Amino acid sequence: MQAKYICPGGWIATVGRKALIPLLLPFNDFFRKEGLDLTKYDWKREYIPIHTIILEARQLPKGMRDMLIEVVEVSSKEAHATFIEVAAANEWPLGDPRWINASTVAARAYVERPDIFDRVVAQVAVRKTHDWVDFFDAKYGDLEERLNDVSLARLVERLRAHWSERNRGKFAEVKTYEIDGALTFMVAHADLPRIQLSIADGDKQRDAVRLRPELNDLVQVFPAQGRLSIHTRWAPDVEAFRKIWGGAFWNDEDRYQVHEAYSAEPLFKLRSAALTPIPGSDMEVRVKEVTFASPKRKGYRMTVAYPRTGPELDDYIDIAVKRGLTTISNLALAFRFTGQRHQLSAVIKGNNRIGLLRNQPRSAAVFHFLLHATFALPPPKRGSR
Repeated sequence: MQAKYICPGGWIATVGRKALIPLLLPFNDFFRKEGLDLTKYDWKREYIPIHTIILEARQLPKGMRDMLIEVVEVSSKEAHATFIEVAAANEWPLGDPRWINASTVAARAYVERPDIFDRVVAQVAVRKTHDWVDFFDAKYGDLEERLNDVSLARLVERLRAHWSERNRGKFAEVKTYEIDGALTFMVAHADLPRIQLSIADGDKQRDAVRLRPELNDLVQVFPAQGRLSIHTRWAPDVEAFRKIWGGAFWNDEDRYQVHEAYSAEPLFKLRSAALTPIPGSDMEVRVKEVTFASPKRKGYRMTVAYPRTGPELDDYIDIAVKRGLTTISNLALAFRFTGQRHQLSAVIKGNNRIGLLRNQPRSAAVFHFLLHATFALPPPKRGSR
């Protein structure tokens, strides 16, 4: 696969000189075959060749291809801010961040501090993930105490067996991190096989390439709440993960149970007053979208869109009740904070499903409001199972 299909054409040129050579040096044999020795590289005379060689190569070494994919993925502005934050916490000197762009920082971290690089990859993944399904352990066991090489190997073995039975290959890789008090598992695996037609530059015929795209899922464990929170690309994997994590760490596939964690009921009980912010906070809360549904007539529903609050929202709730639409199947709330340009949102999708970006600057305040207003419910009492 050519580099121009992996990274933007100008990306390589944005990586600082002192970061680019160490990043590419492990693949010097590849460059030597192209007539360029990185150990003798002359920036003034040979800058264009290194850029051209990478982008025009018919086939990149696999390790180099994988490295480019990973580094480009975390060369965004959002990842750049996370790198600076994590670097400061780990006393890794970056210099003045105003003069170090995102591509350079990502390349340096990949070479100099793989631990920081992996942590930023995980944090960025959590920040981009919106949909979560929660299960609870009424015994509040500390999974972190059981996390070791043996239990991780058992977890990977169960994941491989699960995907192998469903024609999704046997590859499984799990990495763990602590992010904002949650033990976070990043799970890489293969998707269903696909046949893709490929035409190489200059060729006059198609080649059929069979491949399995890589997917990444996330699982977070909050020991203090007894909560197992799952995000998967395939919906059926949610139930499988619940059993796999219980079986791998507790030898009990039903250790984590469904518990009502989220409810839109406050909107019926208190009307627009349910959106009253916590006293002293600088947030404004509105309904972005709400879908009222009938518990008796399947498919009979009414959706109200656009941010609404106050008397107008109360009128719509009254109309819904008169029509027999006394349940809410989907509730999207919009949160705006003083001095913050972009709003955050939380979407209640069921009794244990929520759409919420975590690890964002004000996401903790959003969840605190949900608990305060009882849109989010406390975990089950210990031993209630």
